[in-house]
Amino acid sequence: MTVGRLTKREAVIRLRHCLETGWIDFRPHFFVALADKGLTYEDVRPVLMTGRVLRAPEWREGEWRYRIEGAVARGDEVAVVFSFDEDMGIVITTFVL
Repeated sequence: MTVGRLTKREAVIRLRHCLETGWIDFRPHFFVALADKGLTYEDVRPVLMTGRVLRAPEWREGEWRYRIEGAVARGDEVAVVFSFDEDMGIVITTFVL
């Protein structure tokens, strides 16, 4: 079962709650995309914790996908694409530089 569409604010609140409680599932592509840019999860975690969801979610492959954007420590602007699963967790899908 998919999670219904959330507002940008609701998505940020739920994302941060999941990060604090450890309900995170990473798709393999996320780590491949990070490695291709010389980054690690620890580099982009601050973006997840302090970034902003600026765009409306997109319906893709049977789920609402959100994009949180911000800067990593070295100054690059990045985006992390994520969705929510029915168990109140998040699924980190990919990374965009």
